[in-house]
Amino acid sequence: MALSKIDVANMLTGATPVANGGTALTSGFVNGGISVADHYYLASSTTAGTAGIVADSGGAGGGAWTKHISQYTNTTAVTTGSGGGVFSFPSTGFYMVLGSLSFYSDTADNDWSWFIELSDDNFSSHTDVGHSRVSMQSSDPNNYIQNANHFMIDVTNTTNDKFRVTLGSVASGNYVYGANEKLASTLQIYRLGET
Repeated sequence: MALSKIDVANMLTGATPVANGGTALTSGFVNGGISVADHYYLASSTTAGTAGIVADSGGAGGGAWTKHISQYTNTTAVTTGSGGGVFSFPSTGFYMVLGSLSFYSDTADNDWSWFIELSDDNFSSHTDVGHSRVSMQSSDPNNYIQNANHFMIDVTNTTNDKFRVTLGSVASGNYVYGANEKLASTLQIYRLGET
């Protein structure tokens, strides 16, 4: 006798094994899933000709990283002012950071770069990762270059695991362009799943 209908909700308990046509999952999410999706923009430009931490008033300047949108209630946080530009995470997990900076060039610069400084001890020390470089050979004014990169971060401790965006050497007259709600220089941060 063939069955024409199975009452799955009442007949099955636990996870249905893959060998029996199931997924072996007890919920609809694989490995925790995306629970953080934040989009930041640089609210004002960095100080011309100045290297250092972006959005740190004692570094490269640039006002503040300002949140454009968050898709979830769990969100990243970023410091402002002196010591600003440091991002922290609401939970452990694997995160993807997508960065795109708008460089304004007024002067030739053969090795203009930006990178992520990653720390696992609340910036008692850090490692430079994801170095992204551009070369502008022209000294003609009013040149813009969009420079993008992406980074994977394994956050195992929300107190100590942090990152910031830093500029390498910057020629006089050059800066990273930022403006309120222009979304010219942006960071997007996604939590992809459990660590």
